[in-house]
Amino acid sequence: MDFSFSPEQDQLRAHARSFLEKRRAGASWPELARLGWTGASIPEAQGGAGLSFIEEAIVFEELGLHRDARDRGGGGSASGRRSLAPTW
Repeated sequence: MDFSFSPEQDQLRAHARSFLEKRRAGASWPELARLGWTGASIPEAQGGAGLSFIEEAIVFEELGLHRDARDRGGGGSASGRRSLAPTW
């Protein structure tokens, strides 16, 4: 069984990380909503992004890493931080 992230999931992670690193003071709720991240796993027919729970977790992980880096005085950069994703 392969538990690797798909290329699309890796792209989502890279996009989320890049977006958050450019906003050292943090992203606002309206910005996150515009990207579809606040309703990531809600079906598109109901106004969400229609992503899976895996993609939602990827976005939330990056949000958490970014927040943790800011709280620890890292200036908002999650680069180089250990991922919480399993590495089977």
